[in-house]
Amino acid sequence: MCPHCNTAQSAFRRAVAALRPSKGAASRPGEEWNVSTTILGVLVFLFAAPLFALGKQPDFSVTSYLLRGDAEAAVLLGALTSIPGLDPFADGHWWRLVVPSFLHFGILHLGFNGSALAQLGPRVQAGYGAGLTVAVFVLTGISGFLASHFLAPATITAGASASVFGLLGVIMMNAWHVRDRESLRMYGGWIVGGIAIGFILPINHAAHFGGFVAGGLFAWLLPEHRVRLYPKLPALGAALGVATALLSAAAIARGALWAKDLLSGG
Repeated sequence: MCPHCNTAQSAFRRAVAALRPSKGAASRPGEEWNVSTTILGVLVFLFAAPLFALGKQPDFSVTSYLLRGDAEAAVLLGALTSIPGLDPFADGHWWRLVVPSFLHFGILHLGFNGSALAQLGPRVQAGYGAGLTVAVFVLTGISGFLASHFLAPATITAGASASVFGLLGVIMMNAWHVRDRESLRMYGGWIVGGIAIGFILPINHAAHFGGFVAGGLFAWLLPEHRVRLYPKLPALGAALGVATALLSAAAIARGALWAKDLLSGG
């Protein structure tokens, strides 16, 4: 057997084990490392990256970037865009359906989405475990930006809110399953608030809609109260979490390589 392949397989197994609920937490599958904190770390890192990469360029304003973000930097990092030549399908820029969930325009944008993720993520993780929570965040984000691409193409769009609405869809569908009216009212208020803010700030409602529907569909197919009926689900969820985390890492890396080639004239 190839020793390098064996090493890669061992690393994958270790990653799956980290996302699988421990035996001691079998009755409470959310008692693992906090997925939301890790994702927040990635969001902050990618938000800070342009400050180090572009901060010394004369036409780059740090103050403006912190307040409103930078369109050019967002496109370079992998934001979804309708600019010709950067289509995720026609031009092969597939990473622009994955990476936007990790990018933000300004510190307030990051703060709002980060705060929502910190509140919703642990609730989903408590019912589904770390692995499936990672998968929900990534896959509902992709669903949201697919909806944005086909239903309401935007010049440039990014943000974790598609995934946040995906988590919201999971929570509300589970509340509907058990007729939890209090949760339905509370989180329904989140949706109303998100729509209302759209009359003040530019918001990608198509991405929110796509993420919310995908999250709701996930919880409809796999209600939280039925998770314990499938003994193999923790291992499968952990494997799916690792796979979607690797997909995200590959997309971020691919986008970075594309940006490097573009800036170097390659």
